[in-house]
Amino acid sequence: MSHFKSIFLLAVLLVLPGTLFAAEINRNILAVIDFSELKDESYNLIEKFAETPLNHLGFKVEYVDVSQYLPDDKEMTKYAGIVSWFLDNQLKGAPDYARWLTRQILNGKKVAAIGNFGFFTDEKGEETPNEVMDEFYKAFQISYDWHERSDSPLLIEVLYKDPKMTEFERKLSNELTNFEKINVLDKQAKVYLKLKRKDTGAICDAVFIHSKGGAVLSDYAIFLNPETFESRWRIDPFTFFAKIFGSDFPKPDITTINGVRMFMSHIDGDGIRNISDIDGKTPSGKVAYDEIFTKFNVPVSVSVVIGDLVLAQRGEREALFDTIRKIFALPNIEPASHGWAHPLVWDEKRRSMAYDLKGYFYSPQNEIGESLKYINEHLVPKGKKANLFFWTGNCRPDFDALKYVYDNNIGNINGGDTRFDSQYPSYTYVSPPFHHVGGFLQNFSADANEVTFTNLWTGPFYGFKYVVETYQNTESPIRLRPIDVYYHFYNMERRVSADTLKNIYDWVATQETAPVFISGYLDKLKGFLSSRIEKISPDRFVITGNSDLRSVRIDDYDGYVDVAASRGVMGFLSHQGSLYIHLDNGESSEIRLTKNRPATPYLAKANGEVSNWKVQGESVSFDLRTMGRLLFKLAGTKGAYDAVIGGKSVTLKSNERGEIFFSEPLDKIGFETVKISLTARRGGPI
Repeated sequence: MSHFKSIFLLAVLLVLPGTLFAAEINRNILAVIDFSELKDESYNLIEKFAETPLNHLGFKVEYVDVSQYLPDDKEMTKYAGIVSWFLDNQLKGAPDYARWLTRQILNGKKVAAIGNFGFFTDEKGEETPNEVMDEFYKAFQISYDWHERSDSPLLIEVLYKDPKMTEFERKLSNELTNFEKINVLDKQAKVYLKLKRKDTGAICDAVFIHSKGGAVLSDYAIFLNPETFESRWRIDPFTFFAKIFGSDFPKPDITTINGVRMFMSHIDGDGIRNISDIDGKTPSGKVAYDEIFTKFNVPVSVSVVIGDLVLAQRGEREALFDTIRKIFALPNIEPASHGWAHPLVWDEKRRSMAYDLKGYFYSPQNEIGESLKYINEHLVPKGKKANLFFWTGNCRPDFDALKYVYDNNIGNINGGDTRFDSQYPSYTYVSPPFHHVGGFLQNFSADANEVTFTNLWTGPFYGFKYVVETYQNTESPIRLRPIDVYYHFYNMERRVSADTLKNIYDWVATQETAPVFISGYLDKLKGFLSSRIEKISPDRFVITGNSDLRSVRIDDYDGYVDVAASRGVMGFLSHQGSLYIHLDNGESSEIRLTKNRPATPYLAKANGEVSNWKVQGESVSFDLRTMGRLLFKLAGTKGAYDAVIGGKSVTLKSNERGEIFFSEPLDKIGFETVKISLTARRGGPI
């Protein structure tokens, strides 16, 4: 190498320290399942239970039926690890899967094996050869003796347990129902639950994490009541998966905008024509317009069913069209479709419709495309366009329906029915953001609607008030979901249900929230999937491809962001042990962590999207787009500032912690962008 080249290379290394050691964080997890086990979707325990904590930890999950297909080693380079949760130990092609899994472990893939390993016998009941099993045990660093199995609680006792890991939501007391002589051989392993057979003295490592991944014996991951189907986590899934797959990186966060919890609301079109019992003459759609949409300055994404318009009688048709047009014209309303004939069941073999419409036949084009076309041609004002579809009925679209919305770039949502309240007191009832259908993703709603709280709209009609418990429990101690006030037009049929909805909106108004339309939330979900995180060093990361998702989160971190040395970072907020970092664009951002508190101004939080962020010395300027209330907090400030907020001059003073907090209601209905600037007063602090 020439002397000149050596000097040039040295200069590059000095300018770009650590870049040669950069590595992209692999966020892809392969979920291996046996489709023959799945009588229906509720039997997919990985999607039902494990995907929520995995997504929260920043991971994306993909599925493969390993009874039909085993990805080759080249394809497996895409994945950071493997999750399995088999219901039994019988699998078509069991020996092939065992060999494949052994090879993946030897190739460095971490494996989280929950429940059964799944491959002791094939579909004919023939046992997997001992040599194949032994190769797997050796690779996974365990020993196993099937002769010592027992399901008698009288024969099993606890030798050791870590309550934080193994009794996360339910105690083990009097519920030791499974023993298998599995022992971890890795001397660096952490065993969280160790059991003993009283009669033979055999030992079982029922929950462990080691260098190859980790495992949880059946019955010790989830408690499931066979009569009521009530469920609870036994293990702490957030800690379990974090320790196996790693967690020390900025995670794309779908709950937060600039440190503030996201809030949205959406309404399904069902019942818009129903006459309300409030006065016995006004349609529910008109009641919603009068009492909700024009009274609460909140973003609501509103859908209609075209079948309602088709079936409207001559006497009501004009008034119905007028109401819908007035709703869609409101600046705080986003238009959407809830279908043409409203499928109750989407599956082709069992498909049924809520509306029997003359001349209608189902196709994705007719149900989805034509309904949106009708709305855009006849109902929305100039300047607005409906491009959202809210799934109907059982909210289980088939492959063709999902392919249609993806091929036509139509936003989709509904399903999931997340609840976390006194009746469903567990994270097991928090659905993941996505449902997987043949390679496509259905976007689940963040929270359940009033149907689940009112026994399918049979009463009690005040039941929706309990949704606030879900909002609270998915905020603390872990912010797991945004707030989504989701309901139907028929909620306005009764005074008690209408007043309950108002009380819910009133409660939301007491919280610090960052409002978005449903389309804004869907953009965040896209950003979660597309984000790329590159680790330059333990305290330096580069984020690209995040698009409209501008919030990333580092858990269990008590430091700060060096905002001056970072790029594309406006600020950060420590909340519940996590560091929420605010990015200023979706192109490329560089985060540099530090243990020192910044001495220059930065954004601690703001209740909306921030643009044009600039810091020059002690002066700060930015634009904040929000609705209903303007709220922001700056940190790293000193003394008094001359501020101009939305054209109004005010004086703002920092507190003893170096923070400036501002909050005041906005008069304008709908979203508005407010220009904000602060200039430090000359002469220093006052």
